[in-house]
Amino acid sequence: MIGIRHCPVCGCGTHWHTLGGNFGKMGINARLLDDFDESIVHVRKFDNAT
Repeated sequence: MIGIRHCPVCGCGTHWHTLGGNFGKMGINARLLDDFDESIVHVRKFDNAT
């Protein structure tokens, strides 16, 4: 399971983290970072269809 956190001002999803056991996983919404350039990082896109 994961916990999803949102900005209290605008409601954007800011980050997620694992709940329960210490799985050491978390993610951030990089689109909220200043000057984020998707072309310089490896971005794994998926649609949850498989």
